[in-house]
Amino acid sequence: MPCNTIQLSKIEFKLESTDMNLFEASMLAQGWHLSQQISSTDKLYSRGRESLRIKNGAITLKTQKSQAEAMSEVKMAYSREVVKNVAVRFGWKSRKVDDNTYEFQK
Repeated sequence: MPCNTIQLSKIEFKLESTDMNLFEASMLAQGWHLSQQISSTDKLYSRGRESLRIKNGAITLKTQKSQAEAMSEVKMAYSREVVKNVAVRFGWKSRKVDDNTYEFQK
């Protein structure tokens, strides 16, 4: 894919099963920042020339990455935050080994 290609990706996003505080933390950890909060269910994040919008339970991404890669990045970032949060709740200590590897100890 040429480097100047923009991909528009859409992810079904169920607000009733998503912790929005963890979602926001996952976006911040990936370098996104909240650039506009239109309403509680409509938020716009940006990272450089990329944008991510949550509106009515769906995510729309505007990025140069492929649709699969962009969706995977969002899902992995959120999953990391969920796992780290659960570990803390149960008294586990976490240590980041590399970008996608964490070590947990009881």
